[in-house]
Amino acid sequence: MKIIIADYIYRDGKFAENLAIAFGTHIEAVDLPEKLLKKYPDAKLIRTKPYTVLFPGFINTHVHLEFSANKTSLKYGTFMPWLDSVIEHRDDLMKDCSNEIMQNECQEMLRSGITAFGAISSFGTELQVCEESPQR
Repeated sequence: MKIIIADYIYRDGKFAENLAIAFGTHIEAVDLPEKLLKKYPDAKLIRTKPYTVLFPGFINTHVHLEFSANKTSLKYGTFMPWLDSVIEHRDDLMKDCSNEIMQNECQEMLRSGITAFGAISSFGTELQVCEESPQR
C-alpha cells in the first residue's frame, strides 16, 4: 500500500486541498492524510513536490499511431469499411507518417488527459515513439 500526498487533487471538477490517496493496485481511499496514515500505518508515504496537482488519467486501449498523418482518407463507422479503407490507403498512410507526426499525436493525447495507451501496430514503425512517449 502507498499513500501519496499532494497540494491539490483534481476531483469532482474541483481542486481539493489537504487530501491524500491510498492505493495499491487500485485506489483504496481518498481522505485526509492523517486518516489514511492511521488506517494504513505500514503504507509507503509519497510526498510530492510543492504545488503538485494530481489528476485522474484516461487510458486509450487501442490506438494506431502509424495512421497519425490521416485526417480524412479512412472511412469510420463499422469495421469492414474502415479496414478496406486502410488497405486501400496503406501506402499513403505509411509514406505520410513520420516519427515527428506520431510524437505530436502522443502529445495531443497527453494534453487531453490520456496517460496510458495501447499502441496497435500494423507496421511496427512506432516502437521508438512509444519508448520515448511520456505515457505508459
